[in-house]
Amino acid sequence: MAADRYYDLTRLRTVVGVALLGMVGAELAYGVSNWQFLQLTDADSLGDEFDMRWAEFQEFEASVLGFYNFLLPACYLMGAIWLYRAARNAALLLPDARRISPIGALLWHLVPIASLFMPYRAMRQIHNSSTRPPRELNAPAPPVLRWWWGVWVVSSTLTMLAGLVLFTGYYADDSATLSGRQITSAMVEIVNAPLAVLAIWLWWQVVNLTTNLQQAARPAAPSNSVKEVIQ
Repeated sequence: MAADRYYDLTRLRTVVGVALLGMVGAELAYGVSNWQFLQLTDADSLGDEFDMRWAEFQEFEASVLGFYNFLLPACYLMGAIWLYRAARNAALLLPDARRISPIGALLWHLVPIASLFMPYRAMRQIHNSSTRPPRELNAPAPPVLRWWWGVWVVSSTLTMLAGLVLFTGYYADDSATLSGRQITSAMVEIVNAPLAVLAIWLWWQVVNLTTNLQQAARPAAPSNSVKEVIQ
């Protein structure tokens, strides 16, 4: 039965790793794009070169955004598949009615406020069930999980802040206000670029660690499961 299937995550881990590596490049390129934008805000210092520099910037920005907008949903999709399968494996390794379901582990990311702590709780449960011997479901998480979630929350908050500043700028009464908000948004994105890369690297550590734990625990997986626990 599909509900009893224990997933081998090693191939999926490789796909996730490749997507994350591309996302690191996209985040760094996006930071460079915002840096270039700030350099172009002082048009007077560029003189006659401004039009040429601005055209080059727009071409670079378009390519970066195209690459970024392609990779971001791919990373989310691959990460969601990995998380769902890891959660199902964990439920087979340690059935427990208190567990956040595999579907819940995904959907809590979309719930305001709860998304700040419930996805972390789900990942902690997955980790604790994957160790041998298994730990209590809600036992404290290892440092890598805590660092990953903390950096992710900070980076995501900065991304939303930059977007909000830019969005409100489009409804400004004058171009000077819009320009000022664009500059502020670019500065936030530049600060966020290394944090986003760190969050990606920490997520990869979590994926790698959990995959290794579940592969090592695989012989201990029961041949049958409590179906209602993992649905």
